[in-house]
Amino acid sequence: MMTLERIAVMSIQAPVGWAKALALHFRTAMPIVRRAHQLLPYPLRSVVVGTALCLRTWKRMRAWPAPLPTLRLCMLCAFACTASLAHAQGDAARGEKKFEDCASCHSLAAGENGVGPSLAGVIGRKAATLDDYRYSPALKRSNIVWSPQTLDNFITDPQKAVPANRMPYAGMTNENERADLIAYLQKMSK
Repeated sequence: MMTLERIAVMSIQAPVGWAKALALHFRTAMPIVRRAHQLLPYPLRSVVVGTALCLRTWKRMRAWPAPLPTLRLCMLCAFACTASLAHAQGDAARGEKKFEDCASCHSLAAGENGVGPSLAGVIGRKAATLDDYRYSPALKRSNIVWSPQTLDNFITDPQKAVPANRMPYAGMTNENERADLIAYLQKMSK
C-alpha cells in the first residue's frame, strides 16, 4: 500500500527534475520563468519555477544539497501557489450566474448599451472606446486596456482603480467570484 508521502514524492519527481535542470542552466530568475512559460502547461509552471528558485537559493547559501525537510517545504509552497493559481482561472459557468448581477446595467451584445456600456469583446479592448456610450472623463484618461488582470483590479473596487468614474458599484471583494466572472467574460469575448 502506498503512503501519502510516497504519492506526494512520486507526483513531484517530474517537476523537481525540470526545476533542477532549469536551476543549473540559468543564472537569474527571469530566464527560469520565461523558459517555464515556453515549455510547460499552466498549472505545472508555478511548481517548477518555485522549486527551481528554492533550489537556486539553497545552492547560493552553500547548503547544497538542500535538506529534505526544506525541499518538502519548498514543494508545499509551490503546490499551494499552484492551487491558488489554478483556482484563480475561474469557472465560466459560475461566472455566467454572477454576470446576472451585472446584466442589470451591462449587455454582452455588441452595440446594446444600458446604464453601463456593452461588454461584448471587452477583453483586449481599450477602456472608454465605444463610440455610442458616454464615458466619464476619468475612465477616458485612464488608458486602461482590459485584460483579466485589469478587470480583476477594476471589479474589486472601481472607485479605487479609476477614481471619479461613473460606475455606481461598490466592488466585488470575493476573489473566486471575480475569477469566475472574468472567465465568463473571456469566454463571451471570443
